[in-house]
Amino acid sequence: VKQDFLRDVLKNDLGWLSKGYFIFEGKPYQIPMGVEIPALTGGFILEIDSNFDNASKFMTETQQPVMFTSPDSANTNQELMEFAQEYVQAIEDAVCTEDHSTVYQGETVHYSDLIDMDSLVKYWLINELFYNVDFGVNSMFFYKDIEGKAYMGPIWDLDWSSNARWGAEPTEGWLSRSKYTRFTWFKELIKDPYFIREVQKSYWKYRSVLQEMTRDDGTIDQYYMYLRESAMANERLWPKERGFEEDVYQFLAWMDEQMQTPETLAISLNQ
Repeated sequence: VKQDFLRDVLKNDLGWLSKGYFIFEGKPYQIPMGVEIPALTGGFILEIDSNFDNASKFMTETQQPVMFTSPDSANTNQELMEFAQEYVQAIEDAVCTEDHSTVYQGETVHYSDLIDMDSLVKYWLINELFYNVDFGVNSMFFYKDIEGKAYMGPIWDLDWSSNARWGAEPTEGWLSRSKYTRFTWFKELIKDPYFIREVQKSYWKYRSVLQEMTRDDGTIDQYYMYLRESAMANERLWPKERGFEEDVYQFLAWMDEQMQTPETLAISLNQ
């Protein structure tokens, strides 16, 4: 039992990884000589969320609130906190400069050197396609191994998407330009010709999948009854939400028009 308790203590206070000792049952214990303390390995999951209510958290220079989802005890290890904060700030700095580059650890890097481009583009597309009002405000997750790039995801918290929330605007329009989105990174990214080209290319790559989803008896129709019971329970809990049956489909005609070429998309996003 004590062994399990000690394991919990070491997981909940990661300071021993840097300090070389830990506190157990009120007593300090030094890591014995010859026992190699593991280096920071594995990875972490971060979330941009205006609630800013997790124990381990920091603000970027543009006041984006970033929190650790896992490990939630990251704030007990200064090395890990500083590593994550420096990396996220480098992403933000690169995205927000004119040439979309910054200096990180002594090297000039483009934002695509720091965050996986494919996941970045798909994340933006999904939130735009379903007009997720939470996009840029809450529940924006991204993750990173200590080594390697960061990745956007998982997609989460779409209960205010698809025009299903009261007060939401029609889906024919860019969420990234709306009153809802305050996420500086994507407001800057839509100005970048490289990002725009990758978005346009990815959209047409997956266009047939989107078509299948929205056709009669497509994926959305098939999941309608599967999700209906949970959705109605959600409406009883949150009666101000708009009805589940009121807006089920996501229309693609407007998006097709904007996505004809990288140039038409650039004009549409930045007119």
